[in-house]
Amino acid sequence: RFNKFTEAHELTRSEAELTSALTLRADVDTKGRIRLAETAEQLAHALYFERKYGRAEQAMRTAIEVQEQVVAESPDDPSQKNTLSLRWLELGKILSAAGRNTEALVEISRAIESRRQTFDADPEGSKAPLSRRLFERALRQPTTDAAMADLDQVFELDPEPDTIAWDLVYFLDDLVEEPRGAAAEHMRDIPTEQQLEIVKGVFLEAIRRLPNVQNQQMLADWLSSAPERFRDPELALQLAQRALELDPGTSDMERHESVAWAQYRLGDHQACLATLGKITGDTS
Repeated sequence: RFNKFTEAHELTRSEAELTSALTLRADVDTKGRIRLAETAEQLAHALYFERKYGRAEQAMRTAIEVQEQVVAESPDDPSQKNTLSLRWLELGKILSAAGRNTEALVEISRAIESRRQTFDADPEGSKAPLSRRLFERALRQPTTDAAMADLDQVFELDPEPDTIAWDLVYFLDDLVEEPRGAAAEHMRDIPTEQQLEIVKGVFLEAIRRLPNVQNQQMLADWLSSAPERFRDPELALQLAQRALELDPGTSDMERHESVAWAQYRLGDHQACLATLGKITGDTS
């Protein structure tokens, strides 16, 4: 595990180096700007995982500003436009984590429209990235109708999206984390409980269309282990049991653990012990 003091020191040093590099930006060529934008993005991600959202936002906006210069200098390079699109998406996720959902939707929508502009040049290569951006926006929509409209587009582009569970769990972790520091000055645009209900609806519709095991088990585990006021052990048990039905073989132990954890949260300790007994072979 990282030593927190060392990690904080590294973040401070990276920020100082980035600030110094920015003062020399006019003297840097395109390749140098690309590296500078990458450094700013890496710093933004590190600060985001530290939940220092204000500083993360500043670093990501720097990455975007420098990347916009790169795009202007490389108009025939679609990869640089796609990188800019991805950084708008990442900025949206940072703003969302800070409780600024309305601003987040603006940035994610920019990422979507930017990716659409390169779609014709590479339709097959663009489907999965565009689908993922639409799913990220669906999770943050203020109404169920808007969220479902985005979800329809997700599956039109990519009938078998493979990052849904991971994107969902990362979003949920941010959603239930209470903003601290500068982020606490911003009230969430949508109450957390209301957003969670919209997200549950999106996810249940997603797994109805794509009922794979990973999607159901990951959400089941989250609903069992979330902070108490966000838990839904009944839904967790339904999803965990369905995952076990779909895959009773190769990952049997993990599936049973998910079922047992949901049963424990429901207070059905006898059923929980019986399920754990199937893992250990102890049926007494």
